[in-house]
Amino acid sequence: NSGAHIDQAENEGRTPLMKAARAGHICTIRYLISKGADVNRATNSNDSTVLSLACAGGHLDVASLLLKHGSD
Repeated sequence: NSGAHIDQAENEGRTPLMKAARAGHICTIRYLISKGADVNRATNSNDSTVLSLACAGGHLDVASLLLKHGSD
């Protein structure tokens, strides 16, 4: 496997799934989850989770999808 790690975080600890959740990109979220992205990951400072970022962005459809996949 020579691809990038699905949960690779940037400096603040946000993963691609976190960024997609905050922006409301539900198709990207479905794809990342299908590839094994961690739906319960928190940022480095532990102040944000994938679910909290979706809620902060007002993306209830994303939050619902995350909950269906075990996010808390």
